[in-house]
Amino acid sequence: QRLPRSHPEHPSPVDINILNITFLHPVIQLRKDRATRLLEYYDFIEKRNNDTGNAYHEEISKTLLYALMLEISDIYRNISGDRSEVTKPRQEQLTDDFFRLLTAHYRSEHNVAFYAGRLNRTPKYFSEAIRRISGRSVSDWIATMLLSDSKLLLQTTDMTILEISEELGFSSPSVFVQFFRHHTGTTPLQYRKQL
Repeated sequence: QRLPRSHPEHPSPVDINILNITFLHPVIQLRKDRATRLLEYYDFIEKRNNDTGNAYHEEISKTLLYALMLEISDIYRNISGDRSEVTKPRQEQLTDDFFRLLTAHYRSEHNVAFYAGRLNRTPKYFSEAIRRISGRSVSDWIATMLLSDSKLLLQTTDMTILEISEELGFSSPSVFVQFFRHHTGTTPLQYRKQL
């Protein structure tokens, strides 16, 4: 049985900006108590994952991973709050602003020009700046967000391909299927059946 779509009282780590923060700050220094807590989560998840005798084994594993992601999100939220008071170089600030916009709009806006326009930059300058700071193109980041979300929806909901394509802002299911196949080598339905 698939999990229901997230509701407000259970925020998704994606909703709390964990992706854009970890893209920019992949290595952080943890306080000892935080590191200990994360290691405890990891050890417990590993033990539970090996206990396949429970009828709800898969749901328990997903829930524990979700809790771990929320812990990590909280760590990054605190770090991001601390860093926001520090003046950043202009292109790094632009990249931060892009990831904030991307997190809010990737489902409806798939074009580089939208993000460049919202940040008052030409698409050329914007694309070069993002690639220079992040090592990847704006289009790659948009595709990464869409692909991650589409996989999550295929794994955790019973939404149809039509519903997912509409949810992610694709003009038609065939465009979504083509996008998914291009990035994974398989169709969304084949991907779901392999789970």
